[in-house]
Amino acid sequence: MASSLVDEAINYVPGEIIPWHFTPSIIVASFFASLSGTLLTIELLQRKRLGKSLVSRVHLFACSVSMGLIGIWCMHFIGNRSIALAGGQSRLQLVYSPEYTGLSCVLPVIGLTVAFQIAEISIHSFVWRRLLDVACGLMAGLSIVSMHYVGNLGISNYTLIYPRRYIVAACIIAVGDSTIALALFFYFKERWISVCWKRCLCALLLAVGVCGMHFTASVGCQYQLKRIPPEAAPDARNTPVIVAATMCFVAALSCLLILFYVRYRNIVLANRAQHMMLACAYFDEHGNIMVTNEGTLPSQRIAKRFVLQKFDDHFGIHHPVWFWIWKVSSDWNSVADLIPRMRAHLQRTNVTTGYNTAASSRSSIYDEESYHDSTVLFREGYCVAAADLAAQLQVPLVDGLGPLYDQVLGTGLLTAYQHGLKALDNGTTQQLTIFEKGQLLFYTRRLSSPEIDHYTAAGFRFAPLNRVEGAIANTMQIPIGLLAIQMQRVQDFAYRASVPCPPKQGTFFVCLAALARVRDSFRVLVPIDRQDELPDV
Repeated sequence: MASSLVDEAINYVPGEIIPWHFTPSIIVASFFASLSGTLLTIELLQRKRLGKSLVSRVHLFACSVSMGLIGIWCMHFIGNRSIALAGGQSRLQLVYSPEYTGLSCVLPVIGLTVAFQIAEISIHSFVWRRLLDVACGLMAGLSIVSMHYVGNLGISNYTLIYPRRYIVAACIIAVGDSTIALALFFYFKERWISVCWKRCLCALLLAVGVCGMHFTASVGCQYQLKRIPPEAAPDARNTPVIVAATMCFVAALSCLLILFYVRYRNIVLANRAQHMMLACAYFDEHGNIMVTNEGTLPSQRIAKRFVLQKFDDHFGIHHPVWFWIWKVSSDWNSVADLIPRMRAHLQRTNVTTGYNTAASSRSSIYDEESYHDSTVLFREGYCVAAADLAAQLQVPLVDGLGPLYDQVLGTGLLTAYQHGLKALDNGTTQQLTIFEKGQLLFYTRRLSSPEIDHYTAAGFRFAPLNRVEGAIANTMQIPIGLLAIQMQRVQDFAYRASVPCPPKQGTFFVCLAALARVRDSFRVLVPIDRQDELPDV
């Protein structure tokens, strides 16, 4: 067998153009290899946080590696494996040198890192935004082209001859397809309409562009024999293919892991609707709401539930604990030094694991003399949650979170709503509160331009409420219509709180009207837009 191969190889001499053909099955395999890389890249870009933190930079580099190394580099070598020269004679197939092969691995990663950084530049001008999209697509397309031709420079036993028209066509395909695919993806992401099938479409377009460029350039290529490799060399051509196939398998597995992680995160976020939560609803000057990269409000858990003092007890804005929370939120200096001790106490009593010692006086840890008020753990949980929320937002606890919204929003209401209760709202009848599985407290602010820059650099995003209300409503387990009403009230409250109230001068008549309730505290008449003041004329 070895002698016959030698005889076949002798039929061609160095300098001769060697005939070749494609292997269709390997072409299909190369496309799916590219698709696995582009899918992983799109999913990573979708979940990448904005900002210039180390985590954000590492995430961006991971996106570049996924696209450059798997979507382009792996596809290239698997695609080249489909080229059968001289009727498939093993000693006349493509053999690669490690130097250019390694260089072709690095070039697309560098180019795509620059391309993705260009795409993340925040700019409101429509013209400049489109120019940046073109620049991003140009860098991505050139990364594909440079990888292809540098990788082919590593072919050690052939000199490749490229017709100019095929080079131009390959460049147009790579740049044009990359521009369209990436512009569509970032357009969808910016407007929070990047559903799964749209991301798959963008990944498919990128894979088509990579494969289209590769095979367009390969169709017009001629292979001039430079030298005949020795007997041991034919096995070297399989090494890049084995490495590429392994990387593609890892990429496909990573996509599956991302899907499972997204499913897990959705379950975790939905379960939060059953707990007492503390969140922030911040708005910019255009009315956009600040959200995490998942499209939800930044939040922290206060407690698993509020411990009822009486059978008909209900936590709301008329509860004594709410009054305490309201006072503390207006003067964090009074408790800021105690928060580390509160956190240590909560850890000792295992509140964070769901075991509420305030609910049972039989606990061996529960000290009835020291903790006679069964709401003390809830108050501590509120203070600790506020400190954690401030740390998440990277702002100081004192004067950093903003005013506390003067209503409590019930969450976990979807079941009740689906059974026909169309008018669920906070502060209504006791019958409706039975269906509340959790509750949510808000900090709210109207942000200035420096504050917007700070939160953007911290990895948060601003979006119109109608774009993210579905994600927020799903995590809160409340109807979208109810969420829209509540968020409008929160936004109005934030606007009123941001407008400084000038000091009043002169003599005024003040009305102090109190409403006595049998099972509740007195309620005082106040203006709806200034609930910390009495009506006056």
